[in-house]
Amino acid sequence: MDFTTPSPARERVLDTITALGSLTMSSFRSGSTKVGGSEADDSEAEDEEMESSEMDEDDSPCRPSIENDTIVVTRDFPPPNLAWARKVAITSRQKSFTEDSDVGFSGAGMDYGDLEDRSDGGDSNSSDWEGYGPLGHTAADYNTAVSRIDGSNEWNEDQKKLHKLIYMRGLHPMMPSWWRMSFKMWGVTQPHLDDVFAPNYSRKRVAIHAHGNEMAATKAVESLFYLSQIVTDFEELGSEEKIAGAVVKGVRGYIKWAMRDLGVDQRKSQLNMLVRAYPPEFRGDDDSEEDMRYDLDSDETDQRRALRFTRAVSRDLEKRLRSLGQEWRSLLRKKKGTSHVPQPPTLYAFAVIQHVVMVVSHDPASANNSVVVLDQVQLNERGQWLWNALSIALPINLARDALDKLWGTGALVRYEEDHEDDPDL
Repeated sequence: MDFTTPSPARERVLDTITALGSLTMSSFRSGSTKVGGSEADDSEAEDEEMESSEMDEDDSPCRPSIENDTIVVTRDFPPPNLAWARKVAITSRQKSFTEDSDVGFSGAGMDYGDLEDRSDGGDSNSSDWEGYGPLGHTAADYNTAVSRIDGSNEWNEDQKKLHKLIYMRGLHPMMPSWWRMSFKMWGVTQPHLDDVFAPNYSRKRVAIHAHGNEMAATKAVESLFYLSQIVTDFEELGSEEKIAGAVVKGVRGYIKWAMRDLGVDQRKSQLNMLVRAYPPEFRGDDDSEEDMRYDLDSDETDQRRALRFTRAVSRDLEKRLRSLGQEWRSLLRKKKGTSHVPQPPTLYAFAVIQHVVMVVSHDPASANNSVVVLDQVQLNERGQWLWNALSIALPINLARDALDKLWGTGALVRYEEDHEDDPDL
């Protein structure tokens, strides 16, 4: 994982994006990568065209695997490779207890009845779910890991919460219990994945939820399940140039559902999310003299080209997020009739680089909060489609929850269905 370390000369998101090491060097020499939308605002999602046959070629669901655990990796610090081992041990103990006491399959042998009356901590990073099941076993390991990330103490509460939720995938309930059956064909209801959902008899709030139609919500999550399969299919077919466009369309599609579920007209509203794809030849608009000199060097190394690319992406992401933050501050200051100026929400960006989705965040309400990369989702890793989907859905749901607090500020416009009169009535 990479993070921001602002330099006195010029603030940058990062000088090196480690996720780019997964890109083949040949892709930096290729100019054929197509990007499904060059601008970040969601209004362009409607103008983006992708053939549906390319998106839906595979209808056989991949199955989850507990053999490849992708807990968030911190730079120079491998992830604690113990979450699933402890989870399996706890599950085995629960199974033996269940056989003796005939307890239900969700949270067997544990008393979660009091969770029914608890409320979520909202934006607070201290959630009552931290006392649930095996979470206590990994809290100390998480705190140790995150303490080694330079600058993590400057993250705001939203960023801390998102990072912890991504780290706790598979151990922390993230979806309502009644969504289980919607994902039965995907194998998500397997016993070792019980804790992806809330306990059966708990109404406690979870991060990924719906305000409206539950069927539409589960279908939207399912569309993210397919993203990993689409990416690997394109790689096997040798059509890597189609990956970025498909991923951008998938992420924007989930954002569209989230806004519709909240009742927001995203075409007329100010959102706190950006989606942008970067082709391997992306250069940005502010090449330095040093970069220009290397353009004339036919012997430029692949490493040099990769470094120049990562710096261009870094600068562009930071510029766009800071610009969006300024738009939010200006918009909220224009709100008349009140002496209280609301704080702008935490901003999120999804930077798509071939099969990699970087989850980037910025807090425009804080002068000290730099632009940080909270996760790098490798969509081409086999057996990781569930964790990949959660890593994309979590920041979008948190961003939607932040917008829900800003009704009446002038930033959001309610979505209204176009109802035509039925001539038969």
